[in-house]
Amino acid sequence: MEDAKAFIKDSHSGDRRFFLINTVNGYCIVNYDMLAHFSSYTLDKFFPKLEVIILVLFAIIFMLIVTDCAFRFERKLKKELEPVLYEISQIQNREINLVHNNSRIKEFNDILLSLYDMKTALSQSLKKEWETEQKRKSNISAIAHDIKTPLTIIKGNSELILEEEKIADIYQFAEIINSNSDKIERYIKLLIDETKNDLKEDSAEKTNINTIITDILNESKELCKTKGIEIIISNMELDAEADVNKDLIERAVINLVRNAIEHTTFEKKIKINLKGVEKCFIVEVEDYGKGFSDEALKYAKNQFYTERTERNEEHYGIGMYFANMVAEKYNGRLSYYNKPNQTGSVVVFEIKF
Repeated sequence: MEDAKAFIKDSHSGDRRFFLINTVNGYCIVNYDMLAHFSSYTLDKFFPKLEVIILVLFAIIFMLIVTDCAFRFERKLKKELEPVLYEISQIQNREINLVHNNSRIKEFNDILLSLYDMKTALSQSLKKEWETEQKRKSNISAIAHDIKTPLTIIKGNSELILEEEKIADIYQFAEIINSNSDKIERYIKLLIDETKNDLKEDSAEKTNINTIITDILNESKELCKTKGIEIIISNMELDAEADVNKDLIERAVINLVRNAIEHTTFEKKIKINLKGVEKCFIVEVEDYGKGFSDEALKYAKNQFYTERTERNEEHYGIGMYFANMVAEKYNGRLSYYNKPNQTGSVVVFEIKF
């Protein structure tokens, strides 16, 4: 009421929620506001103003939209992150699957590309590490296997010393024992170096092929003598030099000789044929046993392959594998076959220089 009286005196005062109407009998003042109202008195009384409701609804809808967008963005981001997390877990677990994943997000795609390059490098590193470890194991097995040869010679000559009465022969047997003891010492040193992983690539040096032939024949004779096996030798001197590892070649051939001695059952003898053809050094080792089985003809060069159902201390399936490895090292090959219409087999070891 007071506001209305003030409005009559001064129409510019107050909050201008009044409207003045001049009549004949006096004044008519209308009180109004600029807010929206419900047409129902009850609704208008108990509910907030429509503008407030609209603002509240707007705020609620806005928050719902923002929340929904956040969840949608989270899901999409998580989906784009999955290949990145997968690549990282593979690298952590060293489970390398060389498949290049992509992302629709450029930055993630750059990360995936970097991770793929990292996986490729890691894969190559793991492969090289595995190959090195396999080579180390193969070397240890081969050296341990080769120690048996000088041990057999030492044991045989020790027995001969016990039976021999001539002092000159005893001295000769003692020299053989001494030379093979040196060989065992050298092999054991190789084993120690290998277990320490300090063994470098096999060193090659200028070596006369005749020196290799002489050493092979001497050791073969000693080995056959201790086993009571006759040895027949066909030797063509090869006056040539080659950059090779002398010990490797000798060990490879002696492995074949030892195998021949173990398998020559029908006749207690073996044949060794050494020759050279156009910068090739070839050794043929022949035995008089049962020959290779059909299975052995396929798998004899495989590491640890043996025809026996149970491995014993006499056979470990390393000799042929090692000889083949050495032959391939010098661009040669190892071949073998059963003698046609005869008992026994022939193994051919060939290297090029």
